[in-house]
Amino acid sequence: MTPNVTGIGPVVVYLAILGFVGIQYHRGKVTTRRLPLLVGMSLIWLASGLFQLATNGTTLGYAFDGLSVLALVGGLYGLYWWWRHRDVETPGPDRDERQSL
Repeated sequence: MTPNVTGIGPVVVYLAILGFVGIQYHRGKVTTRRLPLLVGMSLIWLASGLFQLATNGTTLGYAFDGLSVLALVGGLYGLYWWWRHRDVETPGPDRDERQSL
C-alpha cells in the first residue's frame, strides 16, 4: 500500500515559510523578540498540514501524527513564550518624563 500524499503541498509550503523565517533571522531582518512568534505560528501551520497527511492507519500515518503533535506543542509553547516575554509598554522618546527641578 502506498500512502496518500496528495496533501503534501501545504506541508512543503509551511516548511518553506519556516525556512524563510530562519533565513530572515540569520540575515538580521527579524528581531529576536519577534522570532518566537513567527516560529510558533509556522509550527502550528506545519502541524495542521501534517495532521491532514496522517489520515490512514499505517506506520507512516502514525509517524505523521507524532510529528504533528510535536510541532503543535512546540508552536503553542513558542506563542506562549512570546506572550509572556513581550514588552507590555515601553516608554518612547516622546513620553514626557518629568523631572523635579
